[in-house]
Amino acid sequence: MKTIILGPPGTGKTTTLLNLVDEFIKQGIRPKQIGYFSFTRKAATEAATRASEKFGLDIENDLENFRTLHSFAFRKLGITKEKMMGPDDYREFGLKCGIPIKTASFSNDDGTFNCDNEYLTIINTARVKRMDLLEYYDSRQNILDIERNTLYLLSEELKKFKKEKGLKDFTDLLEDFILKEIHPSFEVLFIDEAQDLSLLQWDMVRCIWANAKKTYIAGDDDQAIFKWAGADVDHFIALKEEVDDIKILDQSYRIPG
Repeated sequence: MKTIILGPPGTGKTTTLLNLVDEFIKQGIRPKQIGYFSFTRKAATEAATRASEKFGLDIENDLENFRTLHSFAFRKLGITKEKMMGPDDYREFGLKCGIPIKTASFSNDDGTFNCDNEYLTIINTARVKRMDLLEYYDSRQNILDIERNTLYLLSEELKKFKKEKGLKDFTDLLEDFILKEIHPSFEVLFIDEAQDLSLLQWDMVRCIWANAKKTYIAGDDDQAIFKWAGADVDHFIALKEEVDDIKILDQSYRIPG
């Protein structure tokens, strides 16, 4: 069973999810059988902290599945921090390719990629949108001073650089999770801040909900603030055709689409 919870800001979407978590734990569902995934680490931490305080649970052990999708993929794939691309690695890559890279890193809070080099930004955005790089480039009307051939070559060099050094980035984690067809089993699955998920993240969510008995998805298309990072609001809106129930927290709210 899949349920979407919709409502504008201030109507209690996250609170509704947290109350459901409480209810299922009271019913006897073990915390490890509950998956709670959000776009930001802040939201996942809030859910885990509340459950921990209310039921005397250990966040690290009992609530290990309350986290961001990137963090969940990191854990399931058995990656170590030493194997993740860091700012120094990107600077080394820039020097090797002769391109200036002063800052480049993935946010630990929401997994977004922040870089002062537009080429690398475009490469990552195409990946989270699940688009061919050159098709994405051709679809953009506002790309200035970005050479098509250079973009492609840098993308190939970045793949080679990471492979040679045995490194992964946050986007690799999601792609590998999907490629390896990891399908964890949950009694209940919660997806919070759904309006900000990219298509790549939605593909990972589908892997996760494949074996979930109940799934609750909360969001508001008007609250999407990460379109610049690849958030796929249209995919979120289209979910209404796939779910079993839609719960609206404010009757003035208009279902998108």
